[in-house]
Amino acid sequence: MTAADNAGNLTGMGTTSSQASKGTGTQSAFDDARRRTQLLENCVVNDVQNAYNTFGQLITQYPSHSGAVNTSTTPSVQMAYADGSANTVRPTSLTYPNGRVLNYNYGTSGGTNDLLSRIGSLIDNDGTTILAGYTYVGLNRIVAAASAQPGTELTYIKLSGEPNGDGGDPYTGWDRFSRLIDQRWITTGTGTALERTQYGYDRAGNRLWRANLVAESAGANQDEYYYYDGQYLSWKDRPST
Repeated sequence: MTAADNAGNLTGMGTTSSQASKGTGTQSAFDDARRRTQLLENCVVNDVQNAYNTFGQLITQYPSHSGAVNTSTTPSVQMAYADGSANTVRPTSLTYPNGRVLNYNYGTSGGTNDLLSRIGSLIDNDGTTILAGYTYVGLNRIVAAASAQPGTELTYIKLSGEPNGDGGDPYTGWDRFSRLIDQRWITTGTGTALERTQYGYDRAGNRLWRANLVAESAGANQDEYYYYDGQYLSWKDRPST
């Protein structure tokens, strides 16, 4: 059972009248731009209220797990954006309910990340600590994500001494059809694999197998093989032997 306003926005959703009488269902509220501003579950049990800026971007969200939202007391998550004066309204920070700020860094002014509005790194509340740094190939494909604090990195780039991939490039995490074939988390500096999973495909692009190389080296069998019906409509997996 659903309910909608005159603009077609979903305002309520439930199941049956008997269940609705027990408090089952949701209700929504929308502003003049048809943006959802409030979502209530069971009408009084849970409530989520949103606020937007003039660009239609979400700037504040109030999630309440104990009744209706009170914007004076309900914890909120806040999002900040560039004001458009530099021809961009990209996100600049996220503030958690406890006041901790996560900053989005776009690198040096005029650099590639800045010009493309690609997030180059995530900066902690102190404004200097890099929580994660990103390396891209092309417009927006991430090929490496490094986390300095734990000293780990997710990478799709070959390590020193390894050959290029079958596409003739150093991005060995994908094949020439941009399919994921080698995903690994490594220790920064040493390159030791903490987790490494490889995949194989058939000519139709269906995944045929999954191999966990780190588990194999430890004597654990976590590999999988996959099989499909003649129309590729269903598939199952089973542990390898």
